[in-house]
Amino acid sequence: MPEPVSATTILRYLFGDKQAIQSLLECPRALWLGLIFVISAGFAREYDAESLWHEPWYLLIPVGASLVTSFLLYALLYGAAVSNGANGRGFWELYPDFLTLYWMTAPLAWLYAIPVERFLSPYDAAVTNYWFLAIVAIWRVLLISRAASCMFSAPFGLVLCLVLLFADTIVLVASFTMPRPVFQVMGGVRLNALEQLNASVAGMSCCFSVLLWPILFAVATGSFSASRSSWSTPDKPPLQRKVHRSSWIVGALSIAIWAAIIPFTQPQQFLRYRVERELIHGDLPHGLAMMSEHQRDEFPPNWLPPPRWGERITQPDLGEVLTAISTEPVAGWVKDLYWSIAEERFADASFQWYPGDEHEGDFRAHSVFLDLHPERNRVIREAAPDMRRYIAWAKDSTVDQIAIAEEFKRLLQSVPGEDLLKEPSPEPHD
Repeated sequence: MPEPVSATTILRYLFGDKQAIQSLLECPRALWLGLIFVISAGFAREYDAESLWHEPWYLLIPVGASLVTSFLLYALLYGAAVSNGANGRGFWELYPDFLTLYWMTAPLAWLYAIPVERFLSPYDAAVTNYWFLAIVAIWRVLLISRAASCMFSAPFGLVLCLVLLFADTIVLVASFTMPRPVFQVMGGVRLNALEQLNASVAGMSCCFSVLLWPILFAVATGSFSASRSSWSTPDKPPLQRKVHRSSWIVGALSIAIWAAIIPFTQPQQFLRYRVERELIHGDLPHGLAMMSEHQRDEFPPNWLPPPRWGERITQPDLGEVLTAISTEPVAGWVKDLYWSIAEERFADASFQWYPGDEHEGDFRAHSVFLDLHPERNRVIREAAPDMRRYIAWAKDSTVDQIAIAEEFKRLLQSVPGEDLLKEPSPEPHD
């Protein structure tokens, strides 16, 4: 009777051990152990990021994504194997074996469970998480390439080229189909430091993917054409391995541990979810009152309430928020937080965007910001050049834009002792 798949086997597999790979291929029940690990990875990603009581489907995202990507990658590799003379077990019969190897890489995602947001600034936490992503992505690519090369008895270098080509294609498709902060940068939307980091990473990923794809395609097809090795599909083992009790214990613990962790993180996410739903889809004053009933540390670390333009969440209207916190009784920390959000939003030449319909909400919100700011006269003086530029542009524009221009005129004329509506005379040259 062959040795069962133990916890040690799983650990050896994560480091690409050939015998461990073969053991998993001979163990049909390891597929269900892998599914447990994938669900556990979903907890690791979301336990400190989403309200799982309200949106439990977040835990199924890794399962759905892995089914789609594993099938597409398997189809590519199986086609390569058949083209190189492989025969034997059929496409559908062999897919569960490959899915087992694919799912068994899930423990690498446990790295995401490190709660860096709780002891680092938002920017540093984002940088650290990007490093985690890079480590896990590189490790997974190398591991699944190693596993597939053993499964199909194929050269590792050739399989690696195919896996890299597939991964690059996935990044390209995601780059052009999913909303990304980089589009906001191209559109002239102001981003804070964290949003700029996200936009830069997204932009660089897209750029490198576009540049690398033809190179990877050429290398993969060239290597495939030049390869003289014959691939093969694994035979069905005469005796099937079982999953050792130690592996089931590891799988059970990988789920059960969240029962001890979630009670400390989900109350914050539960509260965040309720407040955001009220702010975005409900009653703004009631949402601000809900925030004011709690302390800042009762919400997730580094949490910023909406609107969050880097995530394409533009509601509630920032001008309405600033008006509400200036007229409604709200907690001091809520006021301070929203004023800091507004100052970041409107810092550094906010009106150098091309004035257009898509930005009129920003111009209206900025007029509220200037009018209600605790240091009203100072911020109006600093924004005066951009306001004059908008006034000159909007004189022959739409009714809404003319109304905003009139509001800017009122603000410029409201600063005592100064004529900010008039362009300053140029300094004389010596």
